[in-house]
Amino acid sequence: MMPNSKILSLIDVYEALIHPRDHRDALVPPVGIQELIKQEGKRFSNKLMKALIETISLYPVGCFVHLNTGEIATVVKTNKHFPSRPQVRIMYDKYRQKAKRQIVDLAQNNLLVIEKCIPSPKMQRIA
Repeated sequence: MMPNSKILSLIDVYEALIHPRDHRDALVPPVGIQELIKQEGKRFSNKLMKALIETISLYPVGCFVHLNTGEIATVVKTNKHFPSRPQVRIMYDKYRQKAKRQIVDLAQNNLLVIEKCIPSPKMQRIA
């Protein structure tokens, strides 16, 4: 059993990374996870990191992503077994025109991949 203090410490560090601070902008969730992975073994155990990724995922529900097709989508459901392949709702086509908002399960569609996560402030300018 993992001590609660270690779990809370990991969650606190992750939350601090993905929210803006006076000295820096917020990191998008996948970059926040990458920063934590750099500390894996030093500050946080492999088991704890795996639990975080399985619970929160690389792309949490609500984050915006840019797909390899040029489309922009929002994550609507995470995939515990494939954290980089969530279900997404297509919001905009490659021309930034509003799309039909279809839901696509990336775990079932190998041709679509997430190229990057879009920070919320940038998404507000697109919308």
